[in-house]
Amino acid sequence: MKKYRSFFFIVVISFLIAFLFYYFTRNSELEESITYFPEDAKLDYIYNNTSLTIKPQNQGKHFKVLWQTSSKTNQQVYLREDVSLLYNNGRLTSILSKWRQNVQTLNQEKTLDFDESGHFEAITIHHAEKHADQNITGKDVMSYDQRYVMVSANQPISIFKVPVTPEELGWYHVLDSSVKTEQREILEEAAEQFHIHPAAYFIFPLTYLHVYNQNILPGLDKKTSHRAVSQLWEGLYKNYILGIKLKENQVEDPIGSSMPIILYDKNSTHFLVITKTRSGKLALFKQKIKS
Repeated sequence: MKKYRSFFFIVVISFLIAFLFYYFTRNSELEESITYFPEDAKLDYIYNNTSLTIKPQNQGKHFKVLWQTSSKTNQQVYLREDVSLLYNNGRLTSILSKWRQNVQTLNQEKTLDFDESGHFEAITIHHAEKHADQNITGKDVMSYDQRYVMVSANQPISIFKVPVTPEELGWYHVLDSSVKTEQREILEEAAEQFHIHPAAYFIFPLTYLHVYNQNILPGLDKKTSHRAVSQLWEGLYKNYILGIKLKENQVEDPIGSSMPIILYDKNSTHFLVITKTRSGKLALFKQKIKS
């Protein structure tokens, strides 16, 4: 009897260990699961939004940035995930990520403190994965918001999206020219290091991707364009957001890295993504555009 009880106890414990291992492994995989699936014609977003709200504080130059994302699909799906990237003057400041199973709606927010002028940009990929009759489909859309914040001595904090006054135009040119200069230098360095010919590509920063919610990439139809952008986000998630892959066993935290520069091949065959880590190392990955 004791042997039987011992055997039964071992079996139960083994089963529990196996179950827990499967559960946590599976959920870990789900958490890292922005994967492209064919677009579902019946799946759509009721709303999807990213917003940045600047809140000046009483301590003079100090202000808070309230960063929020929200989205809702027109039906409950197997997996919903929203991932948002916040950049300040072209550098990754923070990441918001949330996933849930069997839901329609996702909401998330974060508040950060700052005390210097900056151009804040947030871009979000809203991802939905639907399982039905052993068939997996999906739907991805993007949202974007941005704010310029001017901080100067003995002056109230100024906040704008589009510069209007001469002072705003001055700050706009200062902040944007600094970021563009850094991006140009990174591109030139990458072209030399990785033997890239920039003239063969359309080139734009990551935050520009959101325009392809409505527009199509040159040389592609609407369906292929949406697929290409979704597959690009899959590559960004695995090679940038989860950690910048420099070599097979060398990965760096993306926080503090430069905003990725997207190079879209003029023959519509692939993307190249270039970024520089916080430690100053260049990283490159290639995303093929599958037919």
